[in-house]
Amino acid sequence: MSFSDYDNTAACPQPGDDILRLIKAAVEHVSHSVVITTAELDAPGPHIVYVTPAFTRMTGYARDELIGKTPRMLQGPNTDRNLLARMRKQLTEGQSFGCELINYRKDRSEYLVELTLDPVRDSSHRITHWIAVQQDVTERRRAEETLAQAERLASIGAAMAGLSHESRNALQRIQASLDELEELGADRPELMTHIDGIRHSQDDLFQLYEEVREFAAPVRLEPRTCYLDNIVNDTWATLAIKREGRTIWFRVHGGNVDLQCEVDEFAMRQTLRNILENALAACADPVEIDVSFAEVSLDGKPALRISLRDNGPGLNEEQKRRIFDEFYTTKPEGTGLGMAIVRRFIEAHGGRVTVASDFRSGAEVIVTLPRVRRR
Repeated sequence: MSFSDYDNTAACPQPGDDILRLIKAAVEHVSHSVVITTAELDAPGPHIVYVTPAFTRMTGYARDELIGKTPRMLQGPNTDRNLLARMRKQLTEGQSFGCELINYRKDRSEYLVELTLDPVRDSSHRITHWIAVQQDVTERRRAEETLAQAERLASIGAAMAGLSHESRNALQRIQASLDELEELGADRPELMTHIDGIRHSQDDLFQLYEEVREFAAPVRLEPRTCYLDNIVNDTWATLAIKREGRTIWFRVHGGNVDLQCEVDEFAMRQTLRNILENALAACADPVEIDVSFAEVSLDGKPALRISLRDNGPGLNEEQKRRIFDEFYTTKPEGTGLGMAIVRRFIEAHGGRVTVASDFRSGAEVIVTLPRVRRR
């Protein structure tokens, strides 16, 4: 029986104090979180009237910080507004509602909650309260995504192994033919131009093989304590050729933040290089790239946030949604693996990576890393 089937009618026998005490004890000891709110849906309501201890543990708020407040206090920038609109529509119609939603703890760290909302009605069938049963499914979904990702990568790796083996001889024949053509056409500039174009395409194909092979390979990290600003500056220095002749302002804002973090230095260089290369490709001169740091928490533990913002054209909704997908790219040249590799490396560190863009101030890539990598 769902909560929506419960009718607090006068015809029902009223439970005694002992039964109420037992019901309360049972509810407060279940692993799922339970929240009861008032019925009104318009702001500033609904108001929380009851929470279980499991809910306070999940959110980080004490009970007296929640009672009388609205559940909207748990929403944040990545809470799906379209989903909230569908929720409101169904609740307005007096229907139950279930979904998965991003909420925010007291420390403003994200968690994914699976919830069901049911109405409680009085003898006149009027809704008096809402009961929400919730469960934090962040780790479960992350484990499912990791497993699915591993299966995809295994398939890609197997396909690439076969493709590389079958293609190697053909590529070598192309290379030999190009060498012969280059000798025969040394005095024909127009022919040499075509040969150079073929070589360029061949190099792109080799690069694609290497990037896919690297992407499909297992991530093996050797973390040690590093200063992230040093890694940022060193990575920027390696891009000297790509920014040669361009007008660029590159600023690193360290502030008073502790910039030490336990990371694999090679993986972080690769991560930052991919992000910075994308910024350089997206921005017209004069380019502005700002890197800033902030001390935050991640899943309730100390973390360091790195924000890399550029002054390019920004990202539309599809680009924001798909930027970390394998083989998705908006560049005429590119494999579409750069940002997918970024996500793999950051998640291997136990971190998070997101993007933001409002079409007025370019794109922003936000990397959040735990101070100490989880084993």
